[in-house]
Amino acid sequence: MAEHIYQQGLRDVWVMTGMEGQAFTSRLEAILDVAAESGADRPLLVECAGPSWADGAFAAASEQIARRGRLPQAIITVSDALAYGVALAVVEAGGVVGRDVAVTGYDDGLFARMFWPPLTTVRMPMADLGRHAASGLMRLLDPTQPPPPEVVLPVELIVRKSSQLQPAPHSNLKANESQP
Repeated sequence: MAEHIYQQGLRDVWVMTGMEGQAFTSRLEAILDVAAESGADRPLLVECAGPSWADGAFAAASEQIARRGRLPQAIITVSDALAYGVALAVVEAGGVVGRDVAVTGYDDGLFARMFWPPLTTVRMPMADLGRHAASGLMRLLDPTQPPPPEVVLPVELIVRKSSQLQPAPHSNLKANESQP
């Protein structure tokens, strides 16, 4: 995901964080590694908190936009739910997702392709994930079985319009002027 953003030459990048768990920590570490490898500055890490992930992302992104007085070039999130909240903050600030700000998610849930513009995200093999989780749980419940092994499943980047910036020729928005 981060490679997709940095390969477009986008450098003013925010990363929405705040979700707990090894999967989310691994996603964040991968994003930071790609930023460093691309020679970009460390992205701004924005902590989300709230009654729901989308609400927390909306509040945190809105606060950063107001504080900085502009939109970033890209906002990477570690879940589709966070991306929905971020997108609403961009729109409420006068921006257009996919034109002024690239927004990405992670999960490729049902709404990712129904979102407007369709959300760039990472697809996980959910059926395989469920099978491994159930198998692992069964092994944990059976004292005669060794602990389940750690499993890393393949993922696939699904590039959609939310991350492919196409600036308008005459934009009066608060968006960052240095976009390519």
